[in-house]
Amino acid sequence: MKTVAVIGALDTKSDEFLYLKTRIEREGIKTLVVDTGILGSPGFSPDISAAAVAREAGENLEQMRREHSRQKSNDTMLKGAALTVRRLHEEGKIDGVITMGGGRGTIVGGEVMRNLPVGFPKVMVSTQATNGYAQHMFEGINDTFVINSLVDISGLNDILKMVMNKAAVTIAGMVKMEQAPLEKTRPRIAMSMLGITTPCVSAVQRRLEQAGFETLVFHSNGLGGTCMEKMIRQGWIDGTADITTAELTPGELGGIGYAGPERLTGGADMGIPQVVVPGAMDIIDFAPPESVPEKYLDRRFIMHVTSLKVVRTSVSENRHMGKLMAGKLNQSKGKAVVAFPLRGLSANDCEGTPFYDREADMALLEALEENLRNDIPIYKYDCHINDEAFADAVAGLVQKVMIS
Repeated sequence: MKTVAVIGALDTKSDEFLYLKTRIEREGIKTLVVDTGILGSPGFSPDISAAAVAREAGENLEQMRREHSRQKSNDTMLKGAALTVRRLHEEGKIDGVITMGGGRGTIVGGEVMRNLPVGFPKVMVSTQATNGYAQHMFEGINDTFVINSLVDISGLNDILKMVMNKAAVTIAGMVKMEQAPLEKTRPRIAMSMLGITTPCVSAVQRRLEQAGFETLVFHSNGLGGTCMEKMIRQGWIDGTADITTAELTPGELGGIGYAGPERLTGGADMGIPQVVVPGAMDIIDFAPPESVPEKYLDRRFIMHVTSLKVVRTSVSENRHMGKLMAGKLNQSKGKAVVAFPLRGLSANDCEGTPFYDREADMALLEALEENLRNDIPIYKYDCHINDEAFADAVAGLVQKVMIS
């Protein structure tokens, strides 16, 4: 019989979790309940106690209760829950996982999901699902199915029971579905894309598919790059055509869409072939527009949509970003090359438009040339990133490094 791990705080939400557990079991699925409660005793007996979860993280539950440190307690249960569920998965004891909660429960659930591989059934019921300010809680949770609870996880009212019924049949359906393990039938190439680099990425994708590769395109919005890096490290990817590295910029210059410090490190660490293009490195995105810092107010900008203001990077900023990119690529254990379009890095960065800044683009190129290892070549092309000729060149480079 298939087994689903049910994760949550049984000290404050035992009635709700007992309902969810029972509803899942009605679908012919066994449950394994993991208690992450801190404040008191559970309303029913879990399969793995809160004390055991704390021990998994190297702490004593009773001692934490005496210390009254909310931060330490929460951090411990978050770590312990993630380690516990990952162990259960590695030991083959569970076939899926479901979490449910408010702010703390969502944070714990997010950490649990981040530690599970793509393809493993994951469902999260959260009060934070559609809160704009809380989206950081869901970063890096891979292919988790997130359900808005609509009401707080407090009391067995008809609305919450409706949501839990949906969640129960969802996770049950996921684990019942007999899906053959994903097998590579072709070499997989990870690609990165924004709307302003789409013509290039789509053209390269077509050429690579025709050449016998499978392509996985990730949206370079922060979450996409995070997922791509994680999948590279999990062994899903054989090579990269990283055409849109704009997710590096927010970490240094501000704005939205940051993919974290691990961006542009997975391929280097795993030693897979990489073709890297500094696509969309001409932009800094701000949403809402009023969030633009004062230091950028005199910059050239484009209103992508009413809610998104795009600011042009400067010469000094591009020089800094080029040095950062070079430092990451210099850690490569496998073959890495850079392709640089000399006539613009995005649809915004075109000759004859107000956003175009050749001096800034060349500063990025010069920084790469000055700081890259001697064995990491830079191929320069006298065309725009979205020109067909550049797509031809990038696709050719990918095939070349994959063969070598």
